[in-house]
Amino acid sequence: MTSDCLTPPRSLKELDALFERDRLSAAKVAKTVFAHEVAIAIANISEINQIANARIVADSQIASAKMLTDAEVTATMLLSKAEIAVLQLEQYAVGDSENISKHQTMILEISRTTTRKISTAADEAIKTIQRDAIEAIERMQENAAGAIKTIHTIAETLAHEVEARAAIAQEALATEQSQARTPEETIDNAQASIDEILAHAHVSREKLHEATTKIIADMEAMSTSAIHSISQAMTAAEQRIAEAKNRAIAQVESLVFQLAPQILPSYTPKP
Repeated sequence: MTSDCLTPPRSLKELDALFERDRLSAAKVAKTVFAHEVAIAIANISEINQIANARIVADSQIASAKMLTDAEVTATMLLSKAEIAVLQLEQYAVGDSENISKHQTMILEISRTTTRKISTAADEAIKTIQRDAIEAIERMQENAAGAIKTIHTIAETLAHEVEARAAIAQEALATEQSQARTPEETIDNAQASIDEILAHAHVSREKLHEATTKIIADMEAMSTSAIHSISQAMTAAEQRIAEAKNRAIAQVESLVFQLAPQILPSYTPKP
């Protein structure tokens, strides 16, 4: 038949009753209870950390991929605008310089309108990417903060429970029982058990605190790394759009230079 002492108590009341029945084994049972509950708490906290880290990595990868993809789409669109403008300008490449000069207004208008649209579209795309990056980082920080809050709640709740159990044990062990012991033996045995239980409670709280601190530091490091990845992706996306913008505008302006060198002094591209 299994002894009650080998079964971890499920409540403070059961723990109290166990201490009352057998003071001498109370410290050993308390150590088992504290260690068991701390192990469960650490396992739960570790699982929360793993889930949160996986979500942080996934959110970072999705956000980074979206920004880079949007940048490629924008770059293609900017270059397409330039290609269309070039096709329109090439219509005026036929004939002599007199014919080209006759279409000076149209050439300049197409060039200026196109470069302005390219510049505006690029600026808007960059602002959108920056906004997406900020939102992704804020969302990631909120999720991490929520996970950390849950971890703190679990740790604090268990720490309070350990403290409460130790207090009950201390009170129970300090109470004189009607057993065949001298008063001195009763006091000595009770105090020894109290000291041992309090020591176990302290070790359990310290172990939980150490594990919680390490796990939170790991999550914060993962968040920092993910934020850095998003920032890098944002910078790469901005550079890709800027490069496409400059290339598209240069493509249009280069053809204007070829078609109408005589009107260049009056040509002022609008970014």
